[in-house]
Amino acid sequence: RINPTGAVGVTDSKALESRPVSNAASALQGLVPGLQITSRSGSMEKTPTMNIRGTATIGEGTSGNPLVLIDGMEGDLNTINPQDIESVSVLKDAAAASIYGSRAPFGVILVTTKSGKAGKVQINYNNNFSLRQNTQEQDVITDPYLVAQVRNVMSRPFYNLYNEEQLAYAKKVSEDPSTSPYFLNPDGSYSYFGNTDWVGEAYKKNGFSTQHSVDISGKTDKVNYFLSAGYNFTDGMIRYGTDKFNRYNVRSKLDFKLTDWWSVSNNTQIIFTDYDKPTALNDSYSGDSYFWSINRLNPMDTPKNPDGSWTSSGASWLGRLGEGGRTTQKGANITTQFNTRIDILKDVLWVNGNFAYSTKKNRDRSAVLSVPYKNGPELETLYKDEVNSASAASSETKNITFDVYATFAKTFNEKHFVNVVAGFNQEEYRYEYTGMSRNNLITDGLPTIQLATGDMSMSESISTLALRGAYARFNYTFDNKNILG
Repeated sequence: RINPTGAVGVTDSKALESRPVSNAASALQGLVPGLQITSRSGSMEKTPTMNIRGTATIGEGTSGNPLVLIDGMEGDLNTINPQDIESVSVLKDAAAASIYGSRAPFGVILVTTKSGKAGKVQINYNNNFSLRQNTQEQDVITDPYLVAQVRNVMSRPFYNLYNEEQLAYAKKVSEDPSTSPYFLNPDGSYSYFGNTDWVGEAYKKNGFSTQHSVDISGKTDKVNYFLSAGYNFTDGMIRYGTDKFNRYNVRSKLDFKLTDWWSVSNNTQIIFTDYDKPTALNDSYSGDSYFWSINRLNPMDTPKNPDGSWTSSGASWLGRLGEGGRTTQKGANITTQFNTRIDILKDVLWVNGNFAYSTKKNRDRSAVLSVPYKNGPELETLYKDEVNSASAASSETKNITFDVYATFAKTFNEKHFVNVVAGFNQEEYRYEYTGMSRNNLITDGLPTIQLATGDMSMSESISTLALRGAYARFNYTFDNKNILG
């Protein structure tokens, strides 16, 4: 029996297994009261925002991120295979900071992965295939005459966007949809009076994803083991230059009982990711705000001109996604954790030791290609992103954690339960980043820095962090009712 001194929300593997999602954070959505999960971007490598205890600062309005611990080690829910999760506990109040320190004032999410169970060897295979679609689509007014009138009203008293001749043409298009939406101005430029559904043009009706996992597990008097492998593929919703994400997971969880008083264990996870997407999605404006921006486009604009060239609006969004270059992001994440427990007095006094090492490597390659567009049939060709360029970046993160602590737990006179924990902790962190880019690609077929002739820029950053500390905690429970801690 466990006596928590704060608000706790719990969910188990059964609630997660039936959800066809690509990451564990999305699988938790709606399962734990008080845990708010928001996907602010359709980018598949990003972890949804999680919030338990409100915003961190009023000025910035940013959410306070909870501390995520996976089998006792700080981690990322975006990397773990949802099928490997046994249970999730969410500590919702500030009391969590008394246990986990200054990184836990906004709550803690404790993830426990599966272990072997006593009995016969178990082999499990799970898969799901799913189709996604956008759930929020606004009803946009696309009648060109009405839109032109409203835009004129909104531009007053400074100017009129459309003159009487253009308004008359817009009315003609509204009354006869077979009329060409292209109005040729005296200066040779087009004014557009179409009725474009930009959201329907920018997104596919459905996006496909699939997930597969297999595991083998068992338990004997001396050994407990759980071995799993998983694969996830997600096809993006963008119609032009769609993004594709692949993730491969392998986990090994082994526990050995060497003697009656000594046990050791290892928990290792290896993850490889491969994300191919349009370079335009790297931009904070056209990436995270893509859906917002598409909904703000003028419905009278058309994606392309009569001759098949892009219009300015079409090139800015659809053209840059489909023809403006690609980005490939490859990642490797390796985490291993060793644990040992020595019982000095059986179930009364014991010592735990933990050593964890994790490394995360990323390699990105990008190309920005110019996208041509025209404002009129006889006008010169213009370009979005006028300079072709190629870039490459690599980063590596290392974490080393060492933790040893002793625990005393005993009940006196059947009513007085005393629990004391004291220990030592040390952490080391190092992050290295190197990036380079070069303009003026001589070919679009192989966009690499070596095939560019323009100016080159390079950057490098290194950051380190080290922590060392001691801690202690005392809990007293009287008659399993009154708690002091």
